Amino acid sequence: MKIPIPPITFIISFILSLILYEFFPTFHIKSIDILSIALIIIGILFVVIAFISIKRHKTSIDPNDIPSVLIKSGIFSLSRNPIYLGMLIILFGLDFYFFSVLSFLNIVIYFIILNYYVIPKEERNIESRFDSAYLEYKRKVRKWI
Repeated sequence: MKIPIPPITFIISFILSLILYEFFPTFHIKSIDILSIALIIIGILFVVIAFISIKRHKTSIDPNDIPSVLIKSGIFSLSRNPIYLGMLIILFGLDFYFFSVLSFLNIVIYFIILNYYVIPKEERNIESRFDSAYLEYKRKVRKWI
């Protein structure tokens, strides 16, 4: 069974945040805008830097594929899942901007899907390919940050 594609899950979460804000608006605080924008930019940077690293190493970005290279340097030395972390940070920034408590439930659901379904499947694929090298990397680098 294929795992859900994280970008699609991210887009659904993003749209759900917009819908929740539209139907259950809350007050808007201008001082939170800076934090929101900063979080969104940081999240985008995580995703872009990780994507560039994956492309530079000429390995697959599809979580259903078994990668040809184990990337342990750069942003992957900070987090084993920098793309997922970046997407989660973007959602946090978006929800801070909307300041909607209900949309934060969306982040929890997104996190649960990634942490308990997507990442374990992906890690089994990577471990099957790189065995002890991946286990050593797992001991040194956290799943998230």
